[in-house]
Amino acid sequence: MSKSSTHAAETPPRVHRSVRLNYLVRVTTYPLYLLLYGVHVWPRGVSPWVWALFIWHLLLWPHVARFVASRSLDSKGAELRNLMIDSFFIGIAVPLTGFSLWPSAAGFLGINASNALNGGVRFAARGLVLFIAGMLAMTTFVGFHPDLMGASLLTQVLSIVVVIAFSTVFSYVMYRQSKDALRYSRQIREQNVQIEEKGAQLEERSRELEMALDAAESANAAKSNFLAHMSHELRTPLNSIIGFANILLRNTSQNLRPQDVTYLSRISANGSHLLTLINGVLDLSRIDARQMQLELTPVDVAAVLRETLGEMEPQAEAREVELVADVPEVALLHTDRARLKQIVLNLLGNAVKFTQNGRVTLRLLADPRTGMPVRIDVVDTGIGIAPDRLHAVFGAFQQENETTSRQYGGTGLGLTITRSLAHLMGWEIEVASEVGVGSTFSVVIASDSAAIAAERNALEMSVVVEETLAATPTPNRPFRVLVIDDELDARTILENQLEELGCEVSTAATADEGITLAKRVKPDLITLDIMMPRKNGWEALREIKANAELRDIPVVIVSVVAREMRGRLLGAVDFIDKPVTRDALIDVIRRNVSKAGLPRVLLVHDHLADLHRYRELATSDALSLDIVAGIDDANGVIASSPRPTDLVVLDLSQWSAPASAWILALNNDPATASIRVVVVVSDSLIDTFTEPLELGATVLRRDVDFAADLAAIVDGLRKRTAT
Repeated sequence: MSKSSTHAAETPPRVHRSVRLNYLVRVTTYPLYLLLYGVHVWPRGVSPWVWALFIWHLLLWPHVARFVASRSLDSKGAELRNLMIDSFFIGIAVPLTGFSLWPSAAGFLGINASNALNGGVRFAARGLVLFIAGMLAMTTFVGFHPDLMGASLLTQVLSIVVVIAFSTVFSYVMYRQSKDALRYSRQIREQNVQIEEKGAQLEERSRELEMALDAAESANAAKSNFLAHMSHELRTPLNSIIGFANILLRNTSQNLRPQDVTYLSRISANGSHLLTLINGVLDLSRIDARQMQLELTPVDVAAVLRETLGEMEPQAEAREVELVADVPEVALLHTDRARLKQIVLNLLGNAVKFTQNGRVTLRLLADPRTGMPVRIDVVDTGIGIAPDRLHAVFGAFQQENETTSRQYGGTGLGLTITRSLAHLMGWEIEVASEVGVGSTFSVVIASDSAAIAAERNALEMSVVVEETLAATPTPNRPFRVLVIDDELDARTILENQLEELGCEVSTAATADEGITLAKRVKPDLITLDIMMPRKNGWEALREIKANAELRDIPVVIVSVVAREMRGRLLGAVDFIDKPVTRDALIDVIRRNVSKAGLPRVLLVHDHLADLHRYRELATSDALSLDIVAGIDDANGVIASSPRPTDLVVLDLSQWSAPASAWILALNNDPATASIRVVVVVSDSLIDTFTEPLELGATVLRRDVDFAADLAAIVDGLRKRTAT
């Protein structure tokens, strides 16, 4: 039994005040009624049962009535029922007194007044009915022997006394009720005053909270503005330092001494470390402010883990740490590739840092039924963490202890950012450790339907349109690149790196100058900074995509805020974070130029958990692929793409009339009539599924071989595009 029900059972019900007041009326006036009836019927020699009836009703009943009403959960309702019983018994007394006018009138006046006072006119009418019913019932039993004026003088006097006594008591009861009503009214007024005072206090408190909220929002906005401006001011010179140091480190003229190369390496390494610290603080600030967005795409988790492990090899070799990969092939996971890599890189870096002459194992676990990745473990044989410090390792600027901080270095931000990123992606971070044995940090990947729905919502909220090069550069001239950046150092570094790659480079210091120059030189690629004075990169990107001469030129964002803006710059083909490394620049050019002229495929797939079926399609270098979660998104991609879509693959959990209507609309529109449509259906529907066939679509069975059939269709498109 709950506490509330136990309390209700132990607390007696509250007794309505009418029970007490009516009890007072009964115990003071009913004995007088007994005396009146007794004097009147004594000379008639009535039977003993009549006396018993009078004694029961007029002496015992008042106490019984109070007892019953007081114990009832609805004491007022019980008391009203008691008054109806009174009305019936008073009616019974009328035939027993020979219908004598004096005692009958005294009895009726008393009970009728009580009924009217307690229940109103309608209740008094019900009491009259029961009074008459009692009178008729007793008349049937004793007979009809009326003697209206057969009352003695004593009976008449007693009748008058009873009426006066009842009136006096009744008036006192009404007085008590009026007094109680006044007291309750005064209490209500006092409570209203208190409520008004409380309301005024709450209103004042609400105003204070609103002011505090406004102040907090202003402070948060000021903090964000400060971080944005300071990060730009800090990262811009750092990018120049790192960029020029890397250029000098290549020592192309071979005029640097080994000691000079060592100094430059230290400059580059320490600059990169400081830049990483600044980026970490900004990441943490954006996550706390819920300003970080995810770019969700199908990701080959195994490939990301192997790539990250490879990047950690130099650091591991320096500490004589063996890196072990236990990474099987798994299904594609719809997630943010960059953030996944950042999480794994942080955990691996942390494990290597606290391990000397040991082993770090990166393990990937998958659901045996679906092949979906469910857990990533980073296991090390390092120093371990004391049990009383496990709760603190995820705190900002926290490490195992001060000795650890001095010995191993670091800011203590890595694990904080890692857990915040994992929570942002709907995952959890778990840790188990033993001092002197090692630690295991685990990324638990959400794979239930709720997580999939969250991913789908995030996908719908984050519009990402990937564009590929509209045309390959002409073979008889160099690859032309236009660099638009307001920082001279940034333009110089990019120009140097691109020229080393054999590109023909033009530079512009403002967006307007860059757009004018683009119209004249017709570059094959534009690199664009975001944070520029007067006209920023956002505005420049929109103007480029709105210009018929320039819209087909691919634009790559090169900015210190590229990571923050990823997924929100509609129309950009790629993003590079500053400082720009030579390898990152090569990857971006190769990734985009290599897909020029390839068939463009649009996959419409509304059950994201099954995207692993399209692993080969998503990772293929033989096509340009967009993935959307519904037909509305598909329309947006087709309409906004500078190149026509060649193939649409519809893999919907349920076929519907809107899907058929959409295919029909594609066929009827001259701009999209050439798009080939492939519909993937389950085995159970393949024999009866004729509607897409009638619309000219190709139907594939969703079984183990459908990927090969789809690859054959794509290969045919590629050959057709090549010719």
